[in-house]
Amino acid sequence: MEYNKNKEKNKNKNKIFVEIDKDLFNFEIFNNLIYKAKNQLFQIIPSFNFVKIILKILMNIESELPKIIYFEFSKKYLININIKEKFIEIIPDLKKIYLKCKHEKYLENLNEKKIVTIIRQLIRPYNYSIKTKEKYDNGKKYLLYILKKNNNICEIEKIENIINFD
Repeated sequence: MEYNKNKEKNKNKNKIFVEIDKDLFNFEIFNNLIYKAKNQLFQIIPSFNFVKIILKILMNIESELPKIIYFEFSKKYLININIKEKFIEIIPDLKKIYLKCKHEKYLENLNEKKIVTIIRQLIRPYNYSIKTKEKYDNGKKYLLYILKKNNNICEIEKIENIINFD
């Protein structure tokens, strides 16, 4: 009788360990999914090509982006380049990227401030940021936005020359 009780206990212990293993495996899968998302705003992280398109719209340029980006702009500049109309065209693409619960907050009733916020969010994964400074012009205060690459260490390009010290 004693032997059967011990055997039954061992079966239950093994069953518990198998269930724990299953849960750990499921936890690993869940963890991997969470780490792939990496962002609370996006379903998928926007591609860098998409971010380049957004930056070209912001900087109002047709050619390639410069290697080192430092760009200053204000709300007045955004109004002058009709940023709202340009952003309305890419809203369907943004809706594919953003989580559905964020559509109403960020992608509806667009204004210049929301557009700057969207750009901030899109460039963050690629080590860019937009800082804000208060400036005064003829006694009127306005915000100056500065877009730049974080940790902007100048890249040294290899030069194919020989330097002689005589």
